[in-house]
Amino acid sequence: MIRFFFGLLLMATVVGCTNIQSVGPFAKPSGPLSSANPKLDKELTPPDPVMVPAPTPTPPKCLVHAEDVNWNNAALIQQQLKEELESDRKNMPSVPVTAEVSELHGRH
Repeated sequence: MIRFFFGLLLMATVVGCTNIQSVGPFAKPSGPLSSANPKLDKELTPPDPVMVPAPTPTPPKCLVHAEDVNWNNAALIQQQLKEELESDRKNMPSVPVTAEVSELHGRH
């Protein structure tokens, strides 16, 4: 019976107590928050992000104006406006792909 309790106690410490850290004046710093070697901490810091400027959009064409429209050519102006809007839509630059980086914040 004592072996059973000893085995159960040993299993509980191995399985459930993986996050125990030593505390006291003789405890060595460990883990991702701090290191005993400050040079190693400088090597582990992430580099500065690379900032790429956004492309400037092309201005719209503006081929059809309000003063050009009258009762005689309304259908023609409507067709020209559709073509203008379609050409503006085709000349739009695509959205650049950006990397999404998630940050995990540790305990302080």
